[in-house]
Amino acid sequence: MRSMSKAKDSNPCPRCGGTNLRAGHLNSKWAVEFSPDDVPFRTLRWPTCKVRAMMCAECGHIELTGDTKKLSKLLEGIDSNE
Repeated sequence: MRSMSKAKDSNPCPRCGGTNLRAGHLNSKWAVEFSPDDVPFRTLRWPTCKVRAMMCAECGHIELTGDTKKLSKLLEGIDSNE
C-alpha cells in the first residue's frame, strides 16, 4: 500500500483552514481535462489542459487547478482575432 504524503508548500484549505492537504488527480475512464470553448478543435494541438487536484484530508474539500501554460498556448491568436 502506498503511503500518503502531504502536499508541499500548499496553502491551507479554503473551506476549513486545515493544513493536511493531499495532492492527486481525478479518475475517469479517460483523463480529466479542461477544453476551452473558444479554441477550435481543428488546431494542430490537442485542445485540452491537464487538471490537478488537491484534497483536504480534514473536511474533504477538493480544489482543481488547470495547466495555465498549455491554456496560454492554445489561446495564442484566438484573443487577438476578436
